[in-house]
Amino acid sequence: MTPQIEAFLEMMAVERDASPHTLSAYGRDLTDAETWLNDAGGLMGAPQEAL
Repeated sequence: MTPQIEAFLEMMAVERDASPHTLSAYGRDLTDAETWLNDAGGLMGAPQEAL
C-alpha cells in the first residue's frame, strides 16, 4: 500500500469517521487499482487515458 493510500484511509477514518468495513473496501479497491495501473505510472502518475 502506498503512502498516499494510507494517508487517504487515515483521513477517512479521522475526518469522516468511516467504518472499518468502508476503510477495508477503499483500501482493497485502491490497492487493486494501484497494481493494475503499475505499468502506466500507478494511481499518482497514470495518464488520464489509463484511468
